[in-house]
Amino acid sequence: MARIVPDDWKSLAATGAAARERETLALLEEALPADYTVYHGVHWTRLNQNFSVFGEADFVIVSPAGRVMIIEQKTGFLRETPKGLVKVYLQTERNVAIALAHTIEGLHRRFTAAFGAVSQIAIFW
Repeated sequence: MARIVPDDWKSLAATGAAARERETLALLEEALPADYTVYHGVHWTRLNQNFSVFGEADFVIVSPAGRVMIIEQKTGFLRETPKGLVKVYLQTERNVAIALAHTIEGLHRRFTAAFGAVSQIAIFW
């Protein structure tokens, strides 16, 4: 069983999209070996031209070799548009690929600052 961080996730009440994320956490905990760690709700922030840019990755999985996989979970319907898949939030649409790219860039910058240059990034759809 994989290690889940934060470790109190089973004791928190969840409904809607949060309940779906808990189902995914349970699946990852059971399916991955014990030497894997799954971080849930990883927030990042950085400054860009005097503005704060921020985001969050739903799941960040780290293997024993230090490889990282980011999972962005969308609950509900997605709409297919000429510009790609979009998720509708109240009155706004967010392009899934662009949101994921922002998250990857934000985390990549933080990893690079902490650990030096990262040799390879692969994005799978």
